[in-house]
Amino acid sequence: MDAATQSVEFTKVSVATVFIAPAMGDNLGVGIEIGSVCEHLSSQELREEVLFLGEQNVESSMIDAISDRWHVTVDEFDDFDGLYQAVKAHVRQVA
Repeated sequence: MDAATQSVEFTKVSVATVFIAPAMGDNLGVGIEIGSVCEHLSSQELREEVLFLGEQNVESSMIDAISDRWHVTVDEFDDFDGLYQAVKAHVRQVA
């Protein structure tokens, strides 16, 4: 099973899914993976269950399209504490 299919199948059976993009590294793969997941879920599932968190200064056209095209919640974090709080709030909301 390839990585994209694995992510799609995992997301389908999960209550909550969070994608995290740190400022360092290549974010093209993250955008492609999220896009493949978004193409396989209903709009309601995407709005309610999926969250994308990018560290400040993360830039990608695919990441920018996540909110516009699929209505996934997209937010930024400054540090580990901000990331932790955002993930915790999302899990509480969907659980």
